[in-house]
Amino acid sequence: MCSDGSYVGYKSCKNAKVDAIVNGCKGIDSCWGVGVGGEVGTTDTPISLIKDSCCGLDSCKSAAARGGSIGEIISSCNGTAACSQIACSGGSIEKIKENNDGEKACLSAAHNNGNITSIEDSCIDNQSCDQVAQDNGSIEKIEQSCVGVKSCRLAAHNNGIITSIKDNCLGDQSCKSLAAKGEFVGEIISFCKGGSETCGSVAYNGGSIQTIKDSCIGEKALARYNGTITSTE
Repeated sequence: MCSDGSYVGYKSCKNAKVDAIVNGCKGIDSCWGVGVGGEVGTTDTPISLIKDSCCGLDSCKSAAARGGSIGEIISSCNGTAACSQIACSGGSIEKIKENNDGEKACLSAAHNNGNITSIEDSCIDNQSCDQVAQDNGSIEKIEQSCVGVKSCRLAAHNNGIITSIKDNCLGDQSCKSLAAKGEFVGEIISFCKGGSETCGSVAYNGGSIQTIKDSCIGEKALARYNGTITSTE
């Protein structure tokens, strides 16, 4: 519930001043930009928890954008683009867990210098993690998440960093150009399977991947135009 007592409906919690959101923000744009620009959720006054909330189109879009901060998002963000751009432009999120069933659910989540420590059991549908750390974004780990067509396409494109991906990114073109024009550091285990073109141009144009293991089944992982893949197993 939000500070004004409302929590259901169009833009019901937009720009509300809250420390936590539980069983709230249910409707189109309901928590859109709730912490954007430092109104709430800044590093001085973070939103500690979003739980069982944010159901609907764009419901938590940009919630921690432009310097906002959210501790954990649990069992929330269900709907098309529900957590898209949630920590973009310098935002920060500690954990996204058991969330985000919807197309483009985590699209560009840490885009443009955003930071997310972990995404776990979340972001399930087409393009769910597309461009998730693009343009200098940073994600420490993604586990058992990002399932669908183009689910991890361009995920670390243009100097994004993702330290570890495990049991993720299943579907057609799921890892296409994953580390293009950027850097992917660490291990890739049991991911990029179950479709066509899953690893096409995965380290394209200067991208870097350290290890690919039990992944990119049935096709060659391409490191084109000065891209680097250190080892495959």
